[in-house]
Amino acid sequence: MTEPDKTSLVTHEGFMHELQRSCNEKRTGTLLIATKDNHLARIYLENGVITFVSYGLKKGVEAIIPIKEITQARVKFSQKQIGGHHGEKLPSTAEILHLLAGEQRATTTARLTPNSITGDQMPGVLKVIESELVEFLGPLAVIVWSEQLERYGKPTNPSQLQALIDNLAMEIGDPSKVKRFRQQIWQKIGAGQH
Repeated sequence: MTEPDKTSLVTHEGFMHELQRSCNEKRTGTLLIATKDNHLARIYLENGVITFVSYGLKKGVEAIIPIKEITQARVKFSQKQIGGHHGEKLPSTAEILHLLAGEQRATTTARLTPNSITGDQMPGVLKVIESELVEFLGPLAVIVWSEQLERYGKPTNPSQLQALIDNLAMEIGDPSKVKRFRQQIWQKIGAGQH
């Protein structure tokens, strides 16, 4: 198969094909995805394993959702590592490919569930929660987030994580917003709706 034409736009399916091919061929480098409205996504691969994902200023798990929503882009694979690489904890390559493809359900073994979240995955999960809190509370979220972490500490296990989400939800107040807050968190970390 030939390399895609770097000057023309490809569809989401087109850049997913290129990413899948790069993984299958165990390539090492950076897949650069430039959207038609000039946003940049980067996906780093090491021997076909996705080790880092970014979209604009979002990194790791947070970057997957906006990349999934790209409809057209220019794609280029570089054998160099372009940009900073910050060792964010990610789901498996197979899970990332499922998520980026827009599939609502991934394999059970690769899927994050509240009880399967490990300490290594916790920093990425906390970033998703904090981002969602900002969406629902605006600037007040910074204060609420700091107070919760100061009062209870950073969660290190699934029950502490659930307690943090419950405490943050109480700060939102409005039942319909609380439901959306919880759903969006679990959807973005790949654990379904709770």
